[in-house]
Formats: sequence, structure tokens, C-alpha cells
Amino acid sequence: IDYFFMFAKNFLVLVNFILKNINFFSKPKKIENNKPIFVSFFSYTNKKNALKGNYVSEYWKGFRYTKNKNWLHLYDSSPEYKSSNEVRNYIKKINNKSKVINHFFLEDYLTISVVIQSLFKILSIYVFIIKSNSQLKNKSSYYNQYYKFFFEEIISFSFFRNILLFYQFKKFFKKNQINSNIFFCMENQPWEKILLYFLVKNKYRSKSYGVIHSSIRFWDLRFMNFKDNKRNINGYHNPNMILSNSKFGSKILKENGYKKKIIINVETLRYLNLKDKKKLRLNKIKNTKKNVLFLSDYDDDCNNFFKQIIHSYKDHKDKFIYLKCHKLKPIKIFQKNLKIINNLNEIRKKIDYVVVSNMTAAALDLYYEGIKPFVYLKYNDLDYSPLYRFTNYSTFSSIESLNQLLKKKKYTSKKKIMNEIRFKNYFIIDKKLSIWKKLLNYDSKK
Repeated sequence: IDYFFMFAKNFLVLVNFILKNINFFSKPKKIENNKPIFVSFFSYTNKKNALKGNYVSEYWKGFRYTKNKNWLHLYDSSPEYKSSNEVRNYIKKINNKSKVINHFFLEDYLTISVVIQSLFKILSIYVFIIKSNSQLKNKSSYYNQYYKFFFEEIISFSFFRNILLFYQFKKFFKKNQINSNIFFCMENQPWEKILLYFLVKNKYRSKSYGVIHSSIRFWDLRFMNFKDNKRNINGYHNPNMILSNSKFGSKILKENGYKKKIIINVETLRYLNLKDKKKLRLNKIKNTKKNVLFLSDYDDDCNNFFKQIIHSYKDHKDKFIYLKCHKLKPIKIFQKNLKIINNLNEIRKKIDYVVVSNMTAAALDLYYEGIKPFVYLKYNDLDYSPLYRFTNYSTFSSIESLNQLLKKKKYTSKKKIMNEIRFKNYFIIDKKLSIWKKLLNYDSKK
């Protein structure tokens, strides 16, 4: 009964998702050239530029020239892009502006046939669970609990969504004969594994390149090699090559099981302007009001804890709180000594302290601006901060421990940090993109 209600609930959510995103009149366009294909979510595309018909992605913004590439966009709901139809219109504007059809939308392959195939597969999985569950009645409680987690996962909405994506990719590769290399944003997500599965299954001669855009944590499951090179795992594939934007990150990839021969160091596309950032002007901390900046995270647990901290300061006359929210997870909170900001430039001359989660890559942005933030680390949890093993910084696990850090008179000398940065760059930064151009075989003038 529990599984039935769980299945029914998630199935209805899926049906609602399909009805909102399916386009009955959509005719997917065919890729008719051998330009390299770049795959990622449209959610990280600058909306203001998209309105004007220009494509500027947070992930790929290092590429100033985009017409010499094909772009396959995936849909993920976000505050800026709430429907796939909205994204579809932006993609149309971009193609019309450039007068070159080189932007494609995977959601156009969400057709009636894909929906029918997906629903049959989902129903067959539910039947499998019911049959399997009936065979577990005489097993131990531990055994049943183990399978309970497994069963709940494969009747979740996210699992159903991945089945849809599987058949969307299947239809995409059936319609398009791929003769060019494929580059995708690598984070070990299910859609990446689906993409790699079909590339191998169809025996394309093209190579797959997993592009790492962000920092790599020392023990980040997104960048672990789960494949034993001595034996095949049915249906599981790694990319042919991994493009790392950091020598520091490449070292961690090797420690996490990837072979040196498949790792290529390339210039960062996402953080090309880090060296150009104006250094934050920190106030000289006095025994007066302190301005504390919180950078929220994608993780809800972290955000809830930050909300607790901020709320605990509501009657503190010696503190004023600034909050910059994660792009995909805005926080609604109101109190007199709080201001929500969209850009650091708004308060560049007012910051005394900065507080971040241990997951956010923003810690590196701050490091390049001459600031070592206070990093929230749950008690007895792994430290995923990109600063870990790279430089020293202060952590806290409770409101009390943060308060102790806020009693400090000042940060580590900014001059000392900036001298360190001159000799220790995290990312490979070169605006000429010499390695990328060589890799893509482009004329250096482009």
C-alpha cells in the first residue's frame, strides 16, 4: 500500500511534468554538419542576452564565438526559466539572430512515442517492485530495509524523469548521425551516463569529452571513477577524455581513480576573469557594527541552517546581515538588520566577514578577491570546500563557533593572501584559449 501511494504520487507529478513540457507540434531539427557538439543545461544561460538573441552561458562563456559549434540544450526548471516553452522560444531567437541553426533542444524530442515508451517502462518497474516485495516477506528486517531504500528510489520522480531522458536521447541519436566530437558538462549525473551509453551503443567514431567547469573536491563522488578498468560494467561508460580546468583538480582526479592518459588540462571557460576581479575592500574591524555577508547554497539543509543563524541575529544591534542567494535556490527572509543583494558590487566597501557553505565554489571567487571566508562544516562531516588542501581557512559547525570567529579583530592580512595568489592559482587562466583552440582544431584568429 505504501509503495502504491508513493508510486501514484510520483506518477501524477510525472504526468503533470509531461503535460507542461510536451510540444505536440514540435518538429526536432536535424544536425546536418560536423561541428563539435556541446551539451549542457540551458538554465545557466544569461537571460538578458538570450532575450536579444545572444547565447552567453555561465559554463561556456569563455567561448566568444559560438557559431562554429553545435549546442544541445537540456531543460531544468529554474527561477529564470520556469517552462520548457520559454526556453524553446529563446533558442529560436538565438538561431534567428545568428541565421545559423546550431542550437538544439532535447525537450523537442519529448514526443508522444517517447512518453508511451517511458510510461510502459515505468509501469513494468512498478510491477517488478510488487513482485519482488512479496518475495521478501520472510527476510530479515535489515534485508527489507535495504530493499526499501532501493524500491523507493526507483519509483521516485527523479528516476521517472531519467527514463524520459533515456528515450529522448534515444530518439535524438536515431534522428541524428553523429560524426563530430561531443563535449558535455561533467558532473557524473544520470543524463551524462545516458549520453555516453548511446555514444558507445551506436559505435560512433567521435570522441566524448567530459568538461569540468567548477572546482573538484578531494573526495567528491561526482568525480570518482566507479568503473573497474579490468572488467566491463554493462551499460556504464566514462568519457574518452576528461578536460580539467585545474592542475590541482587533475591531481585529485588521478587520486580518485582516473588514468593520467585520459586527463587533459585546459583553460577554464567559466572563471577566465578571476584574475581581473577588483579586490574587496574590507573594513578595519572595530568594536562597532559588523557587516556579515552570507552566501547561500543549492543545498536546502545548509540554507535552513543559515536562516537559523540570520534569525538569531535579528536583535543584535552590533551586526548587519547581507545575503546573496544561490541562483537556483532563492531564500525568502525578512528582518530589519538584513538586506538581500544580487551582486557583490552593491556592498563591495561594506563587508567585514563572509560566510559560505563547504560545498560552494564561491569560496574560490572570494579567495581570488583576497578573502578567506568562514566555511560552514557540519560536525563530523566531510569537508567538500574547493579550498580544502589548497589553502588554510577557518570552519565552524554551530552558531556558537561562528560567533567565536566573528569576535576576531580582522582577517588574515590581505597583502599576505594576495602574495600567495600570485604564486598559487587554482584555475588555468588564459584568455587566448590556446589549448582549447588546438583541441578543437580551430584557426587561432577565432
